[in-house]
Amino acid sequence: MNCINEMGTLLDSNPIKSTNIIPITFMGGTGGNFLSHLLTTAKVNKVIKLKLSKYGNAHTQFKEVHIPAYSIDTDSFMQVNHLYQMLPKKAESNPPFFVSCHIRDHLIVADRFEKSIRITYEKDDIDILSKVMLGIYALESLDISTDDTATLQNLLRQYVGKYNRFLPYFQNQSTDNILCVRWKDLIQNDPDDLILKLSNFTGINKERFDVTHIVAWRDATVKGIEEIQALVNVAK
Repeated sequence: MNCINEMGTLLDSNPIKSTNIIPITFMGGTGGNFLSHLLTTAKVNKVIKLKLSKYGNAHTQFKEVHIPAYSIDTDSFMQVNHLYQMLPKKAESNPPFFVSCHIRDHLIVADRFEKSIRITYEKDDIDILSKVMLGIYALESLDISTDDTATLQNLLRQYVGKYNRFLPYFQNQSTDNILCVRWKDLIQNDPDDLILKLSNFTGINKERFDVTHIVAWRDATVKGIEEIQALVNVAK
């Protein structure tokens, strides 16, 4: 049966789905780059140091292929085409590649890829996620001073609004070929359950996943959230 995507476009129910990429689709701040690192290191079965920023940003994590991510506001078809175009052409390449990207339309992803992973979040996650974004984006990427409390408060309100706006796209949207991983699975739930879920879906032996990387990312992210909370409290 055919289905309609967010733009009203009819999607082919029997397309040739790519097996070369397993996209990890996510909203910024929900851990997509870290999850890509966790899966890629398990796939290649190597001990690779996890590189995290002060607030838990994993943008410099290990990647087999470097495909720059577009904004969540970018057309989903354009992003899918971008993934196809950026795939390595070398014969020695070893797919599938785990690529983190901000594609909001899950139907296009389900239609074009054999498998994908989607990080979901819920209404009660938005307050925390907005603080994560304030740390990893406003303070680290935009280099805004922690003393500029007015700007930080304004940005925090913007992030809350954005997470609310895109919430319908990133709630539980599992299909036969999309694995949904909740933000709570990444940040607080039993890491063994997360690893088992990822192993069952990807076929990667669960023993290859480095649970210490999950712990390290959680620690850095939670520490960042606590520091941001302290800044927000001062600004009130």
